[in-house]
Amino acid sequence: MEIYSQFRAGIGRSFSSADSTYYSPGFETKFSILGTKLVIKNVTAEDCRLYFCAIKRGGSIQFVESFHVISDPRAEHKSKNQQSDHAVSISLSLNAALVFVVICLSCVSLSLKRRISKYQANLPPAGTSERLEAPQYEEIKLPCRSAPAESVYSQVQLLPFTLPQS
Repeated sequence: MEIYSQFRAGIGRSFSSADSTYYSPGFETKFSILGTKLVIKNVTAEDCRLYFCAIKRGGSIQFVESFHVISDPRAEHKSKNQQSDHAVSISLSLNAALVFVVICLSCVSLSLKRRISKYQANLPPAGTSERLEAPQYEEIKLPCRSAPAESVYSQVQLLPFTLPQS
C-alpha cells in the first residue's frame, strides 16, 4: 500500500489461498489476504489510498496490478453537510448560552445597584455630625480575689538568670 504518496509498505504475502503471512501483527486484524485477493475489513477514510499487487520472480519484485480505494463522493458530501449542520447547531447553542449569561449578569448588576441606592438613602447626609447609635454591650465583672497568692501572676517563678562569662 502507498503511504503519504511517497512510500510503499507491504501488508503481507501469500503462497496459496490458505497460507498468508502478514508483515505487521496489526495488519492481520485489518486485512485478509486470500490467494490473490486483498480484503479490507471495516473500511475507514484512512484506508482510502493506492494499493499494489506484486509478484516476486527471480529475486525481483514486479508490480502487476494496482487499485485505488476511494470513498463514495456522495457519502462524503452528505457527511460534510452533517458536519456543517452539527457545527451550526453547536454555534447556535453557544450563542444562546452566551446571551443567557449576559442577561443574568445584567440582572445581578441591576439588583446590586438597587441595594446600594437603598443603603445610601438610609445614610445621614454627608458633612453632618450625626453619630450612629453607640454599640450595645454588657459589662461583665469578674470576682475579685483578695489574696495575692491566689493570682495567676503570683504563681509564676522567675528562673535565676546569669550571663555566660567568656
